[in-house]
Amino acid sequence: MKDNLNLQRLARVMALITYQSLSKEAVMDQLSEAELRISDRTFARIIKQIRDLGFEVEYIPDIGYRIVDQVRINEDYATMLSINTLWTRQSRLERLKTGDSDDLIRTDLYSRGLRMLPVVLQAMNNSQKISIVYQEYGSLDTFEGTVSPLKLAEADYRWYVYAYDEGSSSLKLFGLDRILNLSLGKRYNSDEIPRGVKEALNLNQFKLGVKSSIFPNYPGQVMDVTLAVSDYSLPFLIDRPFIHTQEITNKKIGAYNEVKLRIIPTRDLIKKVAATLGDIKIAGPQELTDYVRKEYPAFADAILSI
Repeated sequence: MKDNLNLQRLARVMALITYQSLSKEAVMDQLSEAELRISDRTFARIIKQIRDLGFEVEYIPDIGYRIVDQVRINEDYATMLSINTLWTRQSRLERLKTGDSDDLIRTDLYSRGLRMLPVVLQAMNNSQKISIVYQEYGSLDTFEGTVSPLKLAEADYRWYVYAYDEGSSSLKLFGLDRILNLSLGKRYNSDEIPRGVKEALNLNQFKLGVKSSIFPNYPGQVMDVTLAVSDYSLPFLIDRPFIHTQEITNKKIGAYNEVKLRIIPTRDLIKKVAATLGDIKIAGPQELTDYVRKEYPAFADAILSI
């Protein structure tokens, strides 16, 4: 219960000082209104936790605190908003399971892996290793080992953690809902993480979802993708970008608007475009449009024929 309360406070403070500067007193007042009253010492600890997560927190005397690392914000803010609703989801999970819920209209599945999320987040905050027993998806095989958790991800209503596995000297992805057992271990130093693992981790900021690239041998894996977006869908894409590298060029491709992405193409990108039923189409590069034609012939509406 204490971990859940700490998570609430962390997420609420992050939400309050993203895109705006607030004094410590203003933050504490708003937390008190939300019945999350904290002390000066706890506030200082929360600011340290935010910085430990990799965010740059600026402090200006007489003005206040603000998260200023815009790249990290664009990359991780949606995740933190999901964490910000975690305690609400947790408190209602049992009612959802039993059907005894009269205050929710359930239009999607709740995120899987919530039970392990507070512990994994605690390990990340403290740079602690975790020992896990992990059930591989669709298999009876299990992984047992100690790994260093580096980054959280949420995709398709599931929570994941990217972690460094010292045994295989590689970056691994674990679905939190498939962790059978987890315990906190000793601290690790970021200098212990090999450079290649850090580079592989950083590449994931260029992906939608957590699936592997459909072009694993493409140089650098990151591709310049052009989308053709209808006038109807453009405002939605401006409000909810596909990815932080998205660029609205203000150019036209026929009747469509040109949008550029620097992205690692995955099945999730193709699925997201196809789900717009023709309002967004892939216009290039040729390798990607040829791939969709070959592998997903039913998704003809996802390609712009020029």
